[in-house]
Formats: sequence, structure tokens, C-alpha cells
Amino acid sequence: MKPRVKASDARTRLKSGAPGEHDRRSATAALNRLNTHRDGARLMARMDRTASREGGLPIMAESRARGGPIKHRDKLFFFSQLSVMVSAGVPIAVSLDGIARQADRLRLREVLLDVLERVESGESLSNGLASHPAVFPSIAVHLVRAGETSGDLPGMMTRICALMEREYEMKRKLKSAMTYPMVMLSLAVVTVVALFTFILPRFRTLYAGKEDVLPKPTQLLLMLGDFATDYAYQILAVLAILIAAVTVYLRTPAGKSFLDTFVLSVPALGQMVRKFSLARSVRTMGALLENGVPVMTALELARDLSSNQRLSEAWEYVRLRVEQGGRIHEGMAGQSWFPGTLTQMTAMGESGGILDAVLVKVGDFYDQEAEVSVSEATALIEPIMVIVVGIVVGFIAMSIMLPIFNMSKITHG
Repeated sequence: MKPRVKASDARTRLKSGAPGEHDRRSATAALNRLNTHRDGARLMARMDRTASREGGLPIMAESRARGGPIKHRDKLFFFSQLSVMVSAGVPIAVSLDGIARQADRLRLREVLLDVLERVESGESLSNGLASHPAVFPSIAVHLVRAGETSGDLPGMMTRICALMEREYEMKRKLKSAMTYPMVMLSLAVVTVVALFTFILPRFRTLYAGKEDVLPKPTQLLLMLGDFATDYAYQILAVLAILIAAVTVYLRTPAGKSFLDTFVLSVPALGQMVRKFSLARSVRTMGALLENGVPVMTALELARDLSSNQRLSEAWEYVRLRVEQGGRIHEGMAGQSWFPGTLTQMTAMGESGGILDAVLVKVGDFYDQEAEVSVSEATALIEPIMVIVVGIVVGFIAMSIMLPIFNMSKITHG
């Protein structure tokens, strides 16, 4: 039986440097990793105290868990804790049991206990994770399997954490870029509804019987108000049906392909989505190849992990080309989706036998390009939203206030 490692020893090992530290790219990500490492050290210390009292394997009391779906941060918590504990020499089964008991999500706790049961019955950790594809991404399963094969499971765990942290940062930045436009759009909708619901009826009473002498913008606004009032329920029903129909259509392959094509055709947004998708797929493929995953498997995962249908089809074309005996860069050259620079770098990597390192570097490059695209898209979307909202609200305000400046004519009309 392996001796248990105390929290102080775990902190010492962490300070000395764990594999994959060079993959952390920002101070925020490094701080998050440090916090999770400290959590893991405290978790191990608590397990040691419990074990010393009971004289057996470490057993922890379960913490309170809440319901809801498993989020990306929950998965990052699991792999971070598992990385710390496995690096410290804690057995897999004991690590899974401790992490499951301390999981904040009830669903994650149930999944981890099932994985623990499979591991205790003789299955490998990678097979246990693969039994829950909706929770654990395929790239994590394959990297864990590669770590089990090579005997470097702690290093693979650290690699998984680095990849998940980077993906989380990318999603956070994309979400942050879309927050302002969505807030502006919501404010515009609320303002228009408030004007039509509370303000316009008061002015309609004031202008009753004098519609013919009102300015054209005011007449148009009153007509729109009457239409919205008389057919409010029908309008809401049509909108609900339309939203439901569009949602169902976009979930179909044809609908998803249409949406992806439309998004890519939008100037700033298309470039941002393209670079985000390329960064994720290229970095994923480079990480898999770097850790001994076969080329065909890496191509399949790059295809499956692509968030854009067009890019997924492009990777499938590359995979078929390689399956027929071609090379990766030849398949990329046959698809306009892949930039020429990426094709050339891939060709150089294949020729020099360093394809994995090249793809990882290219993935980092597209990460930076994606961040620049987010800033450019935000800088372009913000003034457009301000102009659109200003035009809508300005038209309504002008239509309501314009007759006031000509009140004597309206009063005697």
C-alpha cells in the first residue's frame, strides 16, 4: 500500500513545478489553477485526518450538493482535483471517492460514483469516463487512455486541465463580447413595449378625433399602436410559433448548416467564429498527436469537436484523404476553409516529423487571433447597436412629441 502524502508535501510538489505549466497563458488562469491546487491539498489533508481516526482508507463526509446540469467549471474542478491527487500518489479509487463526496453538483457526484464503481470492478479510468460521453469530452478520455498507456497519468491530467482552462477562457471572452449587444437589444425591446403600453395610450386620448391633422410619423405610430393592441394575442401566438419552428429547424442538420453558413457570411462575426473554431480544433489535434494518439483518431476528434458544421465537414474531407493514403496538408489544401498559412505550416510539420508541436503552436496563434477578432467585432457591433436603438427610440419619441409643437393647429383641427 502506498504511503499517504500530506497536504504540505502536496504543496511542495506543486511549488516545484508540475508538467504542463508552460501551457498556462494568463494570470487569471494561473490563479484559478493555484486555487484548485490549494483546494486539492486541503481535500487530501482532510482525507488524511479522517483516515488516521478510522485506521483505514480515507473516507470523507459528503458535502452538500445542488441540482442542475454539469457545467464546464464542474468538469474543470474534477480534473484539477484528480490531477493534484494522482500526482501526490493517491490511488485512483480513493481520489474518485473523495472528489465525488465533495462535488457541488449532485449529477456530477452520481457520475463519479458510477465511474468509481467501474474502476473498482477492474475497468480502466478511461473506460469509466468514456461511459459518460455527455459529461467527459472525447479528448479528455483519449488523453487519459494515453496517460494510462505511457504511465504518465498525472502529466495527462495536467494537460487536460490546461486545455479545458483555455477553452473556458475562450468561451468566456466570446460570451463577454456578446453581452453588450444583447443588453442593448433587450433595452430597446423593453423601451418600445413600455412606450406602446403606457405612453402611447395617453397621447391617443389627447389626439382622439384629430388624426387627420397629425404629422405622418405620428399617424404611422398610432396605426402601429392600434394594430399591436387589437391583435396582441395573435401577434404573441405567431411569434411563439415562429420561434418554436426556427428552433426545431436549427436543430436539424440542414438548419445547423444554414446557420453556420449565415454566421460565417457576417463580416466581423464570421471571422471571429472561424478563428475560434480553428483554434479549438487545431489545438485539440496537436495535443492528441503530442501524446501519442493515432492520426486517424485525432482527425476524428477534431471533426467531432468542431463547433461549426462547415469546419466539421472540412475535417471529414481531410480524414478521408488521409484514409486513402494522402497527407494532412493535401487534404487541407483541397478545402477553402483552411487558411493557406495553416496548410503550409502543416506541410512543414509533416516533412520535419514535428507535426504535433507545429499544430500546438498554430493553435496558440489562432487563440491570439481570435481574441483580436473579439475586440474588433465588439468595436463594430457596439456603434451599430447604438445607432439602431437610437433610430427606433428616436422615431417613437419624435412621433409622440412632434404634435406638441403644433398644438394650436391640432386643437382647432
